[in-house]
Amino acid sequence: MFRHSPYALTGFTPADADTITRQVSISYSAGSTTSLRRASLQSGGLPAVSECSSASVSSTTLTPLHHYYISFKYGKKIFSSTLRLDPQERVVVEGDRGVDLGVVEGAAPYTEGAPKIIRPATFEDQKQDETRARKEAETLPRMQSLALDVGCLGKVVDVMMQLDEKKITVIICRETKDFVDFRRLQRAAFDAFRCRVWFSYLDEIEETMSTEVQKVQRRPERNNKGTFNQRQNRKLRSAQNAPAAPTAAPCH
Repeated sequence: MFRHSPYALTGFTPADADTITRQVSISYSAGSTTSLRRASLQSGGLPAVSECSSASVSSTTLTPLHHYYISFKYGKKIFSSTLRLDPQERVVVEGDRGVDLGVVEGAAPYTEGAPKIIRPATFEDQKQDETRARKEAETLPRMQSLALDVGCLGKVVDVMMQLDEKKITVIICRETKDFVDFRRLQRAAFDAFRCRVWFSYLDEIEETMSTEVQKVQRRPERNNKGTFNQRQNRKLRSAQNAPAAPTAAPCH
């Protein structure tokens, strides 16, 4: 027998490995735990493995998941956490490819796939939030100046910066429900601040309490006068029904 054979100590041979039998039975019943039974090895003179009792095999217990409304400077959103949190508690949450800081508003209904609350806000997080507020105040007049430069029809009334400063949400006020094309402002703002720039209409925030809006490229061009094609068709019909203009006398 070889010195380094894995079976040297027990006298167990590879051929005997075929005689090993294992029986696993998992039973599910109301109020019962999962039991795992293993049959002992039948050959090689090895000691038998005793049957595992329910006391030695602990079942996996899932931690309850809580859902909360987290409010920000504008709007609120549902987040999930395994922690029990109190209203008005400041927390760090998952943001747009980063982290953000919000305030617990209260319990929320279960929401599948809700983003997570990372931790209660630490002293360092709150100091960073104060720095964020100062930078928002400095960013607003620059954003308003950029809007005038590119001719944006909407009025920039405020900006909301993510805690890690990786995203700026620009709050746009519009007089009507007409679509505001702020793509030129978006490009100019990205060149100036080098971070992701999103836009939200103030009237939509007040209606839905959310800053989650679609990208401008996918937003339909629709207002209270109908779609672009509908407006063009009305203009065409008006031109066809209009009386013919009198012709001027030829010049002699």
